[in-house]
Amino acid sequence: MMNLCLKRIDYMKSIKILLICFVTVATLSSASIGYCDSGFLDGFRGIQWNTAKKDLPDLDLSKKTLKNIYKKGSSAIFLTGERTNLDMHFDEVPLLSIFLRFNDSFFYGYDLVFKPQYMKKVQASVEKSMGAAGKKIDGELHWNKDGVAVILTDRELMVEKK
Repeated sequence: MMNLCLKRIDYMKSIKILLICFVTVATLSSASIGYCDSGFLDGFRGIQWNTAKKDLPDLDLSKKTLKNIYKKGSSAIFLTGERTNLDMHFDEVPLLSIFLRFNDSFFYGYDLVFKPQYMKKVQASVEKSMGAAGKKIDGELHWNKDGVAVILTDRELMVEKK
C-alpha cells in the first residue's frame, strides 16, 4: 500500500512539472506573438513586401481607411489602437501610431511612431536585427540591407523596400 502511495506521489509530481513547463512555454509564446518582429527583410507582421491591397490580411480596417490606399500613386493609411487589430508595440516599445505605405496599391513601407524616451530601445532592436550600428546622417540613423532601407529618428522608425 505504501509503495502505491509513493508511486502516485511521483506521478503527480511529474504531472505538475509537465504542467509548469507547458504553461511557461505557452506564456512565453503568447507574449511574443503580439509584438512586432524586428526582422525587416520580409515585410511587416506577415504582410510581405509588394502585397496588393486586395491581398492584405484582416487588419480590422474600415472601408473608409481602405479607400485611402489609392490605385495609382503613393498613399498611406494611419493606424492607432482604435483603428486596427494590430498590436501597438515594437518589441516592448508602445507605439503611438503606425503608417502603412503603398504605391499603386502595393505595400512597400511602414512608419512606427513612438515617444522619444524609447529611442534607445528601438535603436538597440534595429541594430540587433540589421547586424550593425546605423550610419548617422543629419541626426538620423540609417541602415540598408538587401534592398530594405531603415531610418530612425528620435520618435519614428521608417522602413521601406527599395
